Amino acid sequence: MQLKQKTTEIYHKNRKRYGSPRIHQQLLREGYAIGKKRVERLMSEMGIQAVAKKKYKATTDSVHSKPVAENILDRHFTPEKPNKYWVADITYIWTAEFWLYLENIMDLYSR
Repeated sequence: MQLKQKTTEIYHKNRKRYGSPRIHQQLLREGYAIGKKRVERLMSEMGIQAVAKKKYKATTDSVHSKPVAENILDRHFTPEKPNKYWVADITYIWTAEFWLYLENIMDLYSR
């Protein structure tokens, strides 16, 4: 019971990132005589396992040889008449179930 409690404590103290090898090493450093297989078995009985940190994934490739659209707006954000400049933006928002995409389109004259 004490080993289970100590294993859980180490697991949560390290933000659920430690698996059986690291927890085993920590228990050995703290003076517990325990084998790696036993730590694995205890963690399995308690239903805990290490949560892997998500790796960073670059989604934009700015260095490419493809054509780039011309900048026709050139920072003129106050046009003299309507329907001359339209701008748009898109973003995505994670919900509990899936990604939602939010798009905004507007005429710079009337906003």
